[in-house]
Amino acid sequence: MIDGKVHTALSDVTNSSQCCTICGASPKVMNDIEKMILKNDMTGSYSYGLSSLHAWIRFFECLLHIGYKMTLKKWQARTVEDKSKVKALKQQIQNRFKDEMGLIVDIPKSSGSGTSNDGNTARRAFQNAENGVLMAVVALEGMSAIMENSVLLESIEERINYLHRYVLIGFPFGIPVELNVNTIYALLSTVKSSTVLKSKAPIWRPVIIKGKQTIQLTIKESVKALQFGQNNFADVHEIFGTVYCKADLEGAPDITLSLISPLNSGVFNQMTFHSCVKQVDELTLVINRKKDDEELVLRKLRFCPPYEAFPLCHYVTQSKECPIKVSFKMRGISERVSISIQIFLEHQMKNSFDFFNVNIPFFNRGAITNVEAAPKTHVVTVSENKSELLWCIGNKFTKRNLYEASLDLSVSFSHGQCLVKDQFLIGENSYIKVCFKTQDFTYSRLNLEGKSIEIYPNSKAKIITASEFESQEFKVWNSDGKVTDSTFT
Repeated sequence: MIDGKVHTALSDVTNSSQCCTICGASPKVMNDIEKMILKNDMTGSYSYGLSSLHAWIRFFECLLHIGYKMTLKKWQARTVEDKSKVKALKQQIQNRFKDEMGLIVDIPKSSGSGTSNDGNTARRAFQNAENGVLMAVVALEGMSAIMENSVLLESIEERINYLHRYVLIGFPFGIPVELNVNTIYALLSTVKSSTVLKSKAPIWRPVIIKGKQTIQLTIKESVKALQFGQNNFADVHEIFGTVYCKADLEGAPDITLSLISPLNSGVFNQMTFHSCVKQVDELTLVINRKKDDEELVLRKLRFCPPYEAFPLCHYVTQSKECPIKVSFKMRGISERVSISIQIFLEHQMKNSFDFFNVNIPFFNRGAITNVEAAPKTHVVTVSENKSELLWCIGNKFTKRNLYEASLDLSVSFSHGQCLVKDQFLIGENSYIKVCFKTQDFTYSRLNLEGKSIEIYPNSKAKIITASEFESQEFKVWNSDGKVTDSTFT
């Protein structure tokens, strides 16, 4: 692990500690965009790696110094006027850190041993995404995106012009107001009809919404599964989800909502939150008296939502049982095969779907010439290229077998050229794919407490909640063949 000075000594690119050890650019050249574009990296410097020594502090101080000179746009303040500008903006940034985050930054220690910028200060600044230095990172990414946008902005003059507007609208006087590039583009096209909030508002809500207030919350849960039906391979599955939020509210209010789930689902054990979430309460145990005293856990969140739809949180469940169990057997020769498929729904799975299909692809065989299905009531269709079958189960499993469906097929192929070739899926080595989607259901039983949603300051808003559960990658291998891939794509 080496620092910048050691890297400079080892590098053949430059001898100056103020120059880049990869491209050799000096601080003066770094402000010349056209020259920087033409610079070539010395790839030999990559072998020294990226040092993590004091990374928190160094990145923090780098962004601080960029912020101090945001209005100056020079790497050094030489004149008295420039120095006074830098000093005033530095004082403003230091005051905001102290008032909003309780951090004392860039203050020399009385002992003379450096400044107050230690590792803990930098870590707290970066972890607080709402008020911290992450604003500067987003600003740099936005400026980089504008300069690299050759589709909408062809010439370098247009990009510099948009960059100037981005700085004026995004952080006037060095105060971040809006840093999202797409929102800046929208503001520039409708700047007369848009209203920019005060600087105290979050940077992600620059435009005031007027009209009917609504909050839309959607839980989208998915399952990935690999099932083999063989002793050599254990079936695997993953169930994960995301809670999406779209809030059309006036001003920049705080929203408090509750998420509730069974204790044994483990939803809250591996849950991550969007950076706009300000507070996450501890788990609260709740007893469901209506269902055999079932133990539930509740967690409250408080957040100030962005203007656009966003993922409020992501989670992974710890379910031991896969919601759907499938058995697939295929035997035969290259010209004719017999297939048997059985599908079992786990008792907790909802028996109502938008669709439930099974794709049966064939590899290294000729075109499908004949299909005999039993029972005949099932809908089995042949694809246009005659290399795949589609079994459409429909919206619900049969009433006689509420949680089960089965299909027996006899498929014949032509003697012609192989339509779909695969060097591994030969003979009985094959698989099927299960695709389904159901509404108003999550297998983890994670729910949103719609009545518990609170808005501060108090205002009335229409609450819309929804949930869905779908297959993302559900592959079942032939239990009478060989497994050629036992991992998710």
